[in-house]
Amino acid sequence: LDLNEYHVPAFLHRAHARRCLHDYAGAVRDYSIVLRFHPGNVPAYAGRGSAYRLLGDLARAQADYRKALALDPDNASVHCRQGVLFRIQEDLVLAETHLTEAIRLDPQNWAALYHRSKIFLRQGRWDDALTDLTEALAINPRIVVAYLSRAVVYDRLGQHREAVADGTEAVSRDPESPAARLRSEERRVGKECRSR
Repeated sequence: LDLNEYHVPAFLHRAHARRCLHDYAGAVRDYSIVLRFHPGNVPAYAGRGSAYRLLGDLARAQADYRKALALDPDNASVHCRQGVLFRIQEDLVLAETHLTEAIRLDPQNWAALYHRSKIFLRQGRWDDALTDLTEALAINPRIVVAYLSRAVVYDRLGQHREAVADGTEAVSRDPESPAARLRSEERRVGKECRSR
């Protein structure tokens, strides 16, 4: 940017880097500069919407996601982000609609599968949640929270051996996770109870 203050890709990449570093206000500024030069830039609207969401400004996030989808209605990533925002706002019907559309457009979108499973969990739709979590983990086996969520589902379905296996897997992948440690502790207490 010192060499070319109008280099749009540099602003876009710096905005993403700032978002990853939790400098959400800085990310909003960089995304806004991109949109000043290129008002049809879908990644900038999507990125700024996510930065606004992380800042807690849900109305501006919603506006940016809507603009991105107006420009590119078949963008699976934006549908996923929109679905997550609706889930935060407790509009589970619209959340499920957008997450399902994201999965239809991109069946490998593990984030959309994971977030849709959270809706199913909330509604007590255990089989649907299990299907989404299993598919998400098949695509990306590193999602510790998905193992923990699936352990809850298995527990609700009475499949305790599978629940323990997923809890153990979560601990092995992230021993520092408080939720994973809780699952491990529950397993230890359960063994002690059975041995008495």
